Parts: sequence; C-alpha cells; structure tokens
Amino acid sequence: MKKLFSFYLLLFLTGFTLGQEFSVSAIPSGLKEDAYAVVRIDDLKIEYLSSSKVKMTHNLAVTVLSEAGVKYAYRPMYYDKSTRINKMEATLYNASGKKIQTLKNKDIKDVSAVDGFSMYLDDRVKSFDFNPASCPFTSQYLLEEVSSST
Repeated sequence: MKKLFSFYLLLFLTGFTLGQEFSVSAIPSGLKEDAYAVVRIDDLKIEYLSSSKVKMTHNLAVTVLSEAGVKYAYRPMYYDKSTRINKMEATLYNASGKKIQTLKNKDIKDVSAVDGFSMYLDDRVKSFDFNPASCPFTSQYLLEEVSSST
C-alpha cells in the first residue's frame, strides 16, 4: 500500500517539475523509498475543436526504479473508427537523464484490442515495443489523438 501511495503522490507533485530534468538523483529520496516507479510529468490537454471533435494531447514521463515498475513505463493507445492517432512518440532516458533512445513509427506495434472471437469490433491498440537494458530509466511519451465521439 505504501508503494502505491508513493506512486500516486507524485501525480499531485508533477506541477513542481521544472524543465525536463529526468535524472534519478533529482527525485526526492522520500518519494523513491519503497516505490517501483515515479511519475515525473503527467500533462493532459483537451481541446474542443467542434461539437463533434475533441483533440487530446498527453505528455507523460515515468521513471522506473526497479524491475517491478517496468509495467508503468508502457503507455498503449487504444483507438477505433472514431479515433485517429496523430502523434505517438517516445523517448528513453538513462538514470542520469541522458537520452538513450528515441522510438519511432517502426517501433510501434499495432494489434487488435479484442479477443479474436468477435467479428464486429474494430478496436485496436498501438504500443511501443522496447526492452530497457537496466533500471532505473525514464520513458517519456508525447501522444495526440482526435476523437469524433464526444
């Protein structure tokens, strides 16, 4: 419970992050204690383009402190006929905050989001396929989608 509390505590403290400093040493030690991962940035911007269209832009950065937190580094994008993904970028940083990899379109997996038994659903999911070499590391996603189902 304490680990989960530490993870969610940073959701409220992300406003204090200045710039894009992703060094693990910049995280207060009290937040790293017993935590698997730390949310560094979680900025969601919603723009109403019209009465039938909404654009959502998400900037998310998560620092993974241990192997148990690797699942928090992945950010899949779900979409269907009414949702268009305009941008999906990811960058990986090492423990000192140095950029080690930029993920591009060729690194995206695009698969069906349904069980394979349903013939009438076209829901899909896009995600980046990466395997971090070691912990700690930071993943940052810049995502943009336009939805016509408001």
